[in-house]
Parts: sequence; C-alpha cells; structure tokens
Amino acid sequence: MSNPFPDTHIDSPYVKFGDIVQVLYTSYTKDGNVHDTNHGSTPLEFKVGSKQVLSVFEYGVRGLQVGQTRRIKFNCTNMFPYDPALVMYINEKDMPEGVREGLWIELESGAKGKVVSVEHNFATVDFNSPLADVDVLDFDIRLVRIVDPIDRPPLTFHSDIDNDETLEERERHIQTIVNYLEGLRLSIRGVEPERIPDRALNPDYRKGQDIVRELTPDMLANDLDLDLNSESSPIRMRDPLTDKIYTPDPQLFGEAYL
Repeated sequence: MSNPFPDTHIDSPYVKFGDIVQVLYTSYTKDGNVHDTNHGSTPLEFKVGSKQVLSVFEYGVRGLQVGQTRRIKFNCTNMFPYDPALVMYINEKDMPEGVREGLWIELESGAKGKVVSVEHNFATVDFNSPLADVDVLDFDIRLVRIVDPIDRPPLTFHSDIDNDETLEERERHIQTIVNYLEGLRLSIRGVEPERIPDRALNPDYRKGQDIVRELTPDMLANDLDLDLNSESSPIRMRDPLTDKIYTPDPQLFGEAYL
C-alpha cells in the first residue's frame, strides 16, 4: 500500500482531538469549478471537537501533520436541505442601498440571503444556505499550523467589579476558579483522584465554595468557551482589570503533574 502522506515527518505531531488548528481550504463542485477558498487570506482557525465548523473540517484535519493536504467529499444536501419557506419578499426600504439581483445581503437582524430579483420596490431574497443548492463538494484541506498551547489566548475572567472587594480578595477568587477548573480537567483526563488536590475541587473558604457552585457546564461553555472534555493544556485565565495571567497553583498541583 502506498503512503497516503508522502511528506510525513517522524518528529512532527499529528492533529488530535482538542488541538487548535489553522487550515487553508478550497472546495470544488462536481464539474471541478472552485466553489469557495480561503487561500490568499486568513487561515480558518478552530478547536478540533468543538463543533465550531462544518464536520468536513473536523474529521478532515484529524491525523494530519503541518503541510499535509487531504481531500474530503462532503454531501451538502443532507446538512443543508433547501427550504422554500426561506425565500421571502422584502420591501426595498428595509434593505441596504444598491440592492440588485445576485447580490448577497445582510439584514439588521443578521439574516444573510441572496437577492433573486428586484421589482416594484420589493426584492425576492433567498435566505437558504449557499450550500443548499449544492449536491456534493470536494474539499482540499491543508494544515497550516497546530497552535501551541502557550500561544492560545487565556480564558478571560468575567465578573462585575465588586467595589467592596480588595485586590487580594479578587486575586484569591480568580485563583480559586483556575484551581477548580484544573482539578476538573485532570479528573476528566483520567488522573487518579488521590493525585488531584481536594482543596482545588472543594475550596476551604465560604466565598470560594459559592464561586465554584456557579461554574455550571453551560456557564463554562457559553461564558468561557471552555470544553473540559477536549482541553489538553493546563488552565490559564486573564483578569481584564489587572491583565494578570493566572495558572494552576504549582504547590497545590505538584503531584498531579508527576
């Protein structure tokens, strides 16, 4: 069997679940014409497994090394079925200036659609996905970079400033959150419970206990954009008030990292 990746490098890492990657891509219609591409512009960056992008990127990039390209077939009709109800008549006064047939527009509501026709001060706009009328696309996906964990932006501490709270108290609260999230992360990754400090998961002061009770899965996902199931690196968090970066307490987690 021939090597599907002739430019494989022994010492180069492969993309795995949880990695943040940057890719260049080109999609082709069945007749070979280019449908879409980001070559010549900013690479697409996403976290593998986070469901931020189309599944073709999620699965197409796994196992690649930097510099490699993989071609994937993607059936658009299954994911983007055409819906006639999304073809609407819009008054021209509610649309951007210069509306004409074939133009893609975005309304104040955020809805994006393609102008099908314009007549009698009304426009017919198709708000279906641009992939809705496409059967199968071929995607060439090239891995540009696996973002090193140290290069990833830290989480941002979201909290209203408490005027009665001292800087020392604020620092303690943020450190408590970081230690708690790191304890959860290690637990999910299979670290033995006895090696995870109990004080990280169960803070020994009342305010800390109140804080960690607020860290629900929905809050982590929506407010912090954090998926502990795929997070492979120690937690880092920035305080926007002081710009200080917090990491897990090394004295607390020493044994967990052995």
